[in-house]
Amino acid sequence: MGQCLGKKAKKEIKTTPKSEKLENPQPVISETTKNISQKLTDIYSLKKVIGQGSFGIVRRGAKLDNPDIQVAIKTITKSKIKHDLSLLKNEVEILSSIDHPNIVKLYDFFDEEYFFNIVTEYCSGGELFEVIIQNGRLNEALVAKYMKKMMRAINHLHKNGICHRDVKPQNFIFESTDTNAELKLIDFGLAHRFTMKKKKGVSMETFAGTPYYLAPEVLKGPYDMKCDIWSLGIIMVLMLTGTHPFSGNCTPEIYKSILNDELNVNSHEFKHISAQGVDLIQKLLVKNPELRFSAEQALTHPWMKQAKEEKVDISIYASLKNFMPPSEMWRAAVGILVKYMSVSEIGALRSAFNEVDIEGTGTLSIKDIEFSLAKTGIILPKRELIEIFKRLDYAQDGKIHYSEFLTATLSSRLCVNEQMMLTLFSYFDIDKSGEITIDNLKVVFKRMGLSYTEEKISHIINEVHLGRKGGITYDEFKIMMTKKAVL
Repeated sequence: MGQCLGKKAKKEIKTTPKSEKLENPQPVISETTKNISQKLTDIYSLKKVIGQGSFGIVRRGAKLDNPDIQVAIKTITKSKIKHDLSLLKNEVEILSSIDHPNIVKLYDFFDEEYFFNIVTEYCSGGELFEVIIQNGRLNEALVAKYMKKMMRAINHLHKNGICHRDVKPQNFIFESTDTNAELKLIDFGLAHRFTMKKKKGVSMETFAGTPYYLAPEVLKGPYDMKCDIWSLGIIMVLMLTGTHPFSGNCTPEIYKSILNDELNVNSHEFKHISAQGVDLIQKLLVKNPELRFSAEQALTHPWMKQAKEEKVDISIYASLKNFMPPSEMWRAAVGILVKYMSVSEIGALRSAFNEVDIEGTGTLSIKDIEFSLAKTGIILPKRELIEIFKRLDYAQDGKIHYSEFLTATLSSRLCVNEQMMLTLFSYFDIDKSGEITIDNLKVVFKRMGLSYTEEKISHIINEVHLGRKGGITYDEFKIMMTKKAVL
């Protein structure tokens, strides 16, 4: 078995690829991600430094128009990443495409003269690694709870053709210091998009990751997304035993152990682990990636059943049936509101989403919606169920994303105070003219990933002020936001 984990392990080296051809090329930094016509300091205040690296710093910040909204701001000096620019751009594009309760949220991206600024949600609870350091080893029920959250995040990535490639406990952080705080995956600097062929990911070849958590196939090449599963297996052992299963006194020795040593589940460190726990570890740490469990398989393993979800108020699901947004502008505004809402405000809704996300993919199918309504005693004919699904599916891509679910379930209990109303209005009124104009919405909708024509945007504005010329005033915006989104 490996040596006991000490604080020196925090200095693990990350191997960063200089450049890599994407199997499924994405735009460099598209207009859907880049914050156009605004600077970082137009929207956010800058506070103390909370992290530092070779390319820049991470600071805590806050929204200028609502200081209660805390953010993390990663500022990268352009001159220091000339040769790694594609990696940064890839990271931003991937983050902007992800919508999952166990993955950090991207709020904004600013491409300024000398710096790139990536703005994400601020998570104050610290790293999972720190919890392991403080406790030595964790009890099995708690480990199951954490593993389920981490596995869901990885399953969501893999289902969307993304391999993280640097899965480790330092890259899972708690959103707050609360006992039931959500665990979030961060740092997509090494993440990689791949296409799927016959249910198998196209192989990658670039050597990337952190030594202790590297899968054998990454050391030998080529490899696929199963390398993330191996890394989660290492984390599971680390949480249950406080030790690394494959280790050494230097990096070459660690690599040699990963390649040549067999996992010894008969050692004394494993004695206190249940038979089902050991079985899952063995299935995650199979050296042949073709025989290794997928994230989807791991989530259905019997050991995961002890990771119980919080009790859910099933009346939440009933709101899905009657959801009818009063206008597209209302839906866009509530979508922004959801993005910035605090942990306490969406905790119950998040638990409800996880309960009906039966396969742990991070999105809901029409069967999941049918199941959620049935829990409240609502049984509907197929035709009506399809109509409900269409109203929920804002992106019209055949699945309900996490933020879409939050928007729909929040609608029946939405209570927006004056401060939040002003924050929302200013988000759209980017030139501070006092009205939300067509030009404003062109910019904002692009940032939201929506490709709307000028005619479509004009229609959205007319829905709110009923044909009056000009943009949407604050008074009109307030009236719109007080309307109920129900049939």
